[in-house]
Amino acid sequence: MEISSFQEIVRSYRAVFFDSYGVLRNYLGLIPGAVDCIQRLRDAEVPFRVLTNNAARSPERASKRLAHYGLEGVRPSEIITSGSTTQRFLELKVRQGKVAYLGTAAAAEYIMVAGLEPIPVSEVDMNQLDEIKAVAFLDDEGYDLNSDLNKLINLLRRRRVPVVVANTDLLYP
Repeated sequence: MEISSFQEIVRSYRAVFFDSYGVLRNYLGLIPGAVDCIQRLRDAEVPFRVLTNNAARSPERASKRLAHYGLEGVRPSEIITSGSTTQRFLELKVRQGKVAYLGTAAAAEYIMVAGLEPIPVSEVDMNQLDEIKAVAFLDDEGYDLNSDLNKLINLLRRRRVPVVVANTDLLYP
């Protein structure tokens, strides 16, 4: 079996997609060769996108985070976050009203940018559930795991609305 280099393989494709965490960087920092790989793709004019299931950061903030690790020049337009796909879903499918969410206030920005009103699950009035048009699981931080999840389960038992899960990690609560 012959093993080809990444540069040889990439010639067969019109674009390259990278997972951010575990492919370009990890808890130690950048993966060795990441900077060189991105530069080679730029030199060869091969488009690429960096994907992340982190809904807590906008593409702009994710770009700055990569630069902080030493991978400079990855433009926000080259980053696709699970939050941005959640935003697009809400724009197309929900369009108006309140969206109850689990996550941080920063992650809730995706709901606001979609033209909807974000409301933390903890602030949902269980006597006015008709106001809730969707539910978004955005982040694994920013809420009380026990009380807010319990409230959300009861909300979903009483109100049928679209549910968007932005972070689908197996370890996501």
